[in-house]
Amino acid sequence: MSADAGCGKSTIVANIMAQASCGLPVFQALPVARPLLCYYIPFERGAEELCERLQYMATVIPIVWDNLRIYENPKRATPNLYNPVDQVHLLTSIMKDCPDRDPDIVFYDPIYQAVAGGLCDEDRVSIFIRFNVQLMQQFGCATWLNGHTGKQTYSNSGEPIEKDDPYYGSSYLRNHCTGS
Repeated sequence: MSADAGCGKSTIVANIMAQASCGLPVFQALPVARPLLCYYIPFERGAEELCERLQYMATVIPIVWDNLRIYENPKRATPNLYNPVDQVHLLTSIMKDCPDRDPDIVFYDPIYQAVAGGLCDEDRVSIFIRFNVQLMQQFGCATWLNGHTGKQTYSNSGEPIEKDDPYYGSSYLRNHCTGS
């Protein structure tokens, strides 16, 4: 999902997590066959903001808290998926945080912060995509990618990429999201 900063993407993710955790139809329209184990990776802000939103939503949604996991790095540093050590740490953290069963869906929020330097070139995008595919294969899960459209980025030739491009000008990312 992509939109300009501050439009409510993270709030929508919190709502999806809340409803999916207890098996309610998401947005009262998308069926959820069973309660889902949701794993959230905050790449921009800490877990506190998501927790506040979920607490508020719990007043109207019967959240199953045991079905929600949030990545918390003890170093308080955002993982950099460009770094193989951080990739291993994140996968290991998911296994430790979900010891009884694999997550059904993993949320990245936002993806442009997942790789140090952003998704500004195909090399960085390729590394991000390879990690995402590895994560999906290892856990047999779906992934949800939140991204900004408003952050100005540039193609390899230096041309500005239109702000409404949710794929940061990357054909790799566009094909990955479409194909996955």
